[in-house]
Parts: sequence; structure tokens; C-alpha cells
Amino acid sequence: MSPRPDEITDRERKFVREYLTNGFNHLKAAQAAGYKLTGGSGKNLLKRARVVREIERLTGKTLARYEVTIEWIIERMAERADAGRILARFKKVDDEGNIYHDFTGATEEELRVIDEVTVEEHKEGRGDTARTVRRSKVKGANPDVSLLTLARHRGMLSDKLTGENTGASLVERLQAGRNRAKLKKQGD
Repeated sequence: MSPRPDEITDRERKFVREYLTNGFNHLKAAQAAGYKLTGGSGKNLLKRARVVREIERLTGKTLARYEVTIEWIIERMAERADAGRILARFKKVDDEGNIYHDFTGATEEELRVIDEVTVEEHKEGRGDTARTVRRSKVKGANPDVSLLTLARHRGMLSDKLTGENTGASLVERLQAGRNRAKLKKQGD
């Protein structure tokens, strides 16, 4: 007995799981699920409504499990976009005019905007008068990506990848982006 047209098969389900775990490579996913690799076997699977629904169902479950909501994402992006202002609060100046960071009393949320801390030590002077100088550098989150993403979310920017007002699913938008990249590569 064959499955109903809207019911996903075990093989299609295996394709979906492989596709989501291998970095969205439809050819490898199709091969792992036991499909013969013909011209568009993986791409054709991504055109099936039941396969697309399964991909969206599983990605939705993952987002829900980790409590990833639009509000959560926007909050984190806004934090990173504001990294310079947040870190400025911890900048201090010593008696010699050197700037350093003192994170005493910093909250976990404030520390989250730090991408990198490097500490360099070197000797200054010679002989008995030499002293060890320690210099630390704090690199905050780059606000550019977060600001651009927030602007795109608010509709301030438009590009072909967002799929705004098209009703396109995530899978369809990803596939459209891959197709554009492939066409551009062929044109080069």
C-alpha cells in the first residue's frame, strides 16, 4: 500500500534529517537516504510540499526546544549592536593616563558582548629598573552585522534573500539564494 500524497515516506524523512544535519547539501542527503543521484534528485525532493513541511516542522521544533524566539534574537542583536556603549562603562584611566578595563560588578549580560580579550606582557626598561608592563585589549562585538540584521527585520532594507511579501518558505528562500549564487558563479 503506497502512502497518501500528503504523507511523508520514511525515505523522505531520512532525506530531511540528513539535509538538516549535513549543512543543507541536498545531493549528499539524497544519496544517504538511498536515492539514485540523477540530475536533480535532491532538488526535486525539496520541491515536494510534504518534504518542505517536514523541514519546517523539524526546524520549528529545534527553535522551540532552545526557546529561540524573534524577541530573543532581537534582544541579543540589540545587545551586540550596543557593545561599545556597554563596554565604555568599564573603561578606566590610571594615574599615568593609561586606559584599562575594570569589569568588577559586570553582569553576565554585559560580559556577553565581549568577543575577545587578549593580554600582552613586555618588559619596559633595562636591568634592575626594568618593569613588567601588562596591556590588555578588549574587543567588543561588531555592531555592524547586528545593526544590518535589525534594520532588515524592521523592513528598512530590502534584498532578494529575505523573501518579504513573497510567502516563500525558509527552504524556498535558501534554494533561491543557492540558485542565484550558482548563476553568478556560472557567469564569472
